[in-house]
Amino acid sequence: MKEAFKSHPDISIVFTTHCETSTGVLQDVKTMSRVAHDNGALIVVDGITSLGAQVVETDAWHLDVVIGGSQKGFMMPPGLATLSVSDAAHERMERNDHPVYYFDLRRALRSYETDDTPWTPAMTLVIALNEALKMIREEGLEDVIRRHTRNAKAVRLAAKALGLELFASIPANATTAVVPPEGTAGDIRAHLDNVYGVKVAGGQAELKGKIIRLGHLGYYHETDMYTMIAALEATLYDLRLSKTMGRGLEALLHQFRTAITLNEQQMTGLIRTIDMGITGFSALMAL
Repeated sequence: MKEAFKSHPDISIVFTTHCETSTGVLQDVKTMSRVAHDNGALIVVDGITSLGAQVVETDAWHLDVVIGGSQKGFMMPPGLATLSVSDAAHERMERNDHPVYYFDLRRALRSYETDDTPWTPAMTLVIALNEALKMIREEGLEDVIRRHTRNAKAVRLAAKALGLELFASIPANATTAVVPPEGTAGDIRAHLDNVYGVKVAGGQAELKGKIIRLGHLGYYHETDMYTMIAALEATLYDLRLSKTMGRGLEALLHQFRTAITLNEQQMTGLIRTIDMGITGFSALMAL
């Protein structure tokens, strides 16, 4: 990025994505923001996948615009966008004379001052957002992010235990992209869906058919991770891509045992259930 400014000193705004969903890669927008401002530029961040799943310190990191979407960490249907705008970005907008009508943020900010919107909003989604924010407040934003971090780490450990390579060197909390044996991604996704009722995403563009993406963004908890990994293990076994069962579940169990968030009684019951499940899987596959 520093080299980009050297080559193009006239850059005035940097547009970037915090969490790149199609690959599960997390970018260091904190450092990018510092470099941008050191060179007199503003920074606009696509935080659609990271808000609610990663730490995003808008003010402390001096992020000028952060864009959010309803369909990710806010656990809602798509169709609603949120934006935060810094004073510097607001000033730049006011000086902008480009022709714009419906997507004029200046109109939106003026309406915001009177608790209104310039156009008819998606009221049902606004009501849903209010409920989602209540859920986040009840759990606590820091705990929500910790839950995402814990689930993501557990899934990554389970994937590696199953012999799957992680695609991202700096993975995000929203999704874990893994590289299955060449030419098997489509078969794995189809088998997961058709046999076990578990849907996972594939790669896009040049990564189509090369990776699968295991999601844990939004209202997901430990039990959901066990369901997904158990189905993935069984799928790999069914497709003869693995000769053993239980390694992924054991990795999950180990991770969750070292990051206890349930009370002692709940955790004891969960551990007993998972232990029984691992034993059952091993016995079933031995038949």
